Amino acid sequence: MKGLGRPCCIPRSPRAVARRKQVTDAARRLFAMRGFQNSPMTQISEAAGVKVGQIYRDFDGKEAIVADIVREDLQGLLDEPSLDVAIAANDVPAMRRWVVSFIQRDCDPHQEGLFAQILVEAARNDRISALLREADRLITMNICRALAAIAPGKAHELKRNELVDVIIVLLTGLSQRKLAAPDANAPVIAISCSALVERELDRLLAAEED
Repeated sequence: MKGLGRPCCIPRSPRAVARRKQVTDAARRLFAMRGFQNSPMTQISEAAGVKVGQIYRDFDGKEAIVADIVREDLQGLLDEPSLDVAIAANDVPAMRRWVVSFIQRDCDPHQEGLFAQILVEAARNDRISALLREADRLITMNICRALAAIAPGKAHELKRNELVDVIIVLLTGLSQRKLAAPDANAPVIAISCSALVERELDRLLAAEED
């Protein structure tokens, strides 16, 4: 994904792609369970079944592995091709569904734990912090694109920007809530958050019609 510093633009063989996936999948599990600092490359190597030397030929360090993880997750979260199609067709219902999907996404507990560990590491690791800032920029940019297509015009810019922040706060806050209160009814909370976003989208559309 653009902006997240692809480690190499040379086409990789299917075998190399599969090997990198083995490494990132193993790292996901270890980072979620033990944290970034407590997951040395030797343990990632053992869990992935890939030699340490080969890992360093594919990645220049653990931060590069995190970059691949973040890039992969963003591709699934953003689903930019679907948004592009909806905008090109001026399909407002499809754009609304794309926006609301941020709140309705269903992540497994390991994924939520991984996100928390990356946040912790970002507080002390400038490279990881830069990755998160870039991920936030890409998420913000795409939600802005969707909202600008739903309710275009300079007059709605302030409301659109406010709603972008609300959506991102709801997205990250729901993730943290799941970690802090595992027994909380996350699907019901997500429905309530989605309804809030839907109401704000209705207001944007009503303002567009005035």
